[in-house]
Amino acid sequence: MPASTILSRLRALDPAGWGTGLSPANARACWSEALDDLAAADLTGPLPGSAPACALIIASANVFTAPLRWLLHLCLRGVPVRVKAARGLIGATRAMCAPIPGAAVQDWRGGDDRALRLALSGDPDAPADPAGTPAAGVIAFGRQETMDAVRAACAALPTPPPPAARGGPRSPRGGGPPPPPP
Repeated sequence: MPASTILSRLRALDPAGWGTGLSPANARACWSEALDDLAAADLTGPLPGSAPACALIIASANVFTAPLRWLLHLCLRGVPVRVKAARGLIGATRAMCAPIPGAAVQDWRGGDDRALRLALSGDPDAPADPAGTPAAGVIAFGRQETMDAVRAACAALPTPPPPAARGGPRSPRGGGPPPPPP
């Protein structure tokens, strides 16, 4: 599916009822701004390195739009992406992923180290991961405790994926396209 079609479908969504904790007007403004920052050409342009076989994005409750750019960059290149919804934002995450081919939502409670290890390893018993595909790339958003848990879970795997702890496109911690795989 072309990037322009996916962006049109995303624009048609109304985040006012997604339970983001924002007023309906602010949720719509944040969604609109996040989409305005994305251009179809930027999403499909070349990136250095090779794409991972599967990626895991761990979302943060602070910015419900944060996973969007990385989710689109990867899925438009045919990479299946599992998104771990932030606590309380499962509805927003499902709505965001629905129009994007290759995107799936994983739902487990943050702090569940076993669920995180299963999701990273591609264990078929992992929540919402019937394919059992290991995550070959990880992009995480959240507090320091989240970053530490992701790094520890990745390091414990036989073939650890490199975690990419990144901020959003306007975050002081960085932004832009996802980091290239090693």
